[in-house]
Amino acid sequence: AALATGGVPVTFNKLQFSLITPQIGPERFLLRFGKSNGKRLYSYWLTFLQIYFEAEKILASLSDQEKQWLLHNYDAFFFGKQDGEKERGNDYAFFTTESAMPMKFFELASRVDLVALADCARNLSLIVDDVYQHAADLKPPFSPLSLKQTFTWEEQGKKFIISGLDHVEHTENADFFIDLGGSNTFHNNAGGTKGTSACALHIDLLGNNHYVGDNFVQGSGFLGIGVLASFSGNNVYQANSYSQGCGFIGTGIL
Repeated sequence: AALATGGVPVTFNKLQFSLITPQIGPERFLLRFGKSNGKRLYSYWLTFLQIYFEAEKILASLSDQEKQWLLHNYDAFFFGKQDGEKERGNDYAFFTTESAMPMKFFELASRVDLVALADCARNLSLIVDDVYQHAADLKPPFSPLSLKQTFTWEEQGKKFIISGLDHVEHTENADFFIDLGGSNTFHNNAGGTKGTSACALHIDLLGNNHYVGDNFVQGSGFLGIGVLASFSGNNVYQANSYSQGCGFIGTGIL
């Protein structure tokens, strides 16, 4: 509904996409989370990977050099200067003077299939929906997910972190992070792509968290899809810019 309201047509039929259901999960998942939850969590991970690589393929219409240029010169979209030609400060002269910079950004963005990327964003949200529906099974202490240690899984160059800890600081970035605890402080990407990942997903069940970051964090889709979903709220969010649900040649959801 949010995508349609924003004028982004959604072409993918929701019934045509479903979560991947593996026959059996890896032993580490089953031992840590139990058979049912272990299989479900690994299902989320496999689905995330599928969406990630689809989004990566869509974004491949831009070269690595072009992506690096965007990452280093994002302020030029508004302020007309690049590579530190002039400090941003209070310079709003771009409102009244001619600048070719905005058109350069639009030219790059026009080569990305933003409709297909929006479909990936909605499919990523289906993972969030399913976690929400099974939240009662996942919340400690109702299941073996009362984790004493953070669970980290790496596969195909991507990182999945699941934590049930309370009152701790998380500094490690993750492509996909599920926080089963509460009252935590996050100094990581928290569902932001950082301008270097095609997808990032952060799901929090209990809330009461403090999120602290710089740019392209906390549900930021800068050159990709970033989602931060909190089911309980009562959080504090602090970031610099292009964060907290910001989309820039991509989709951001907080």
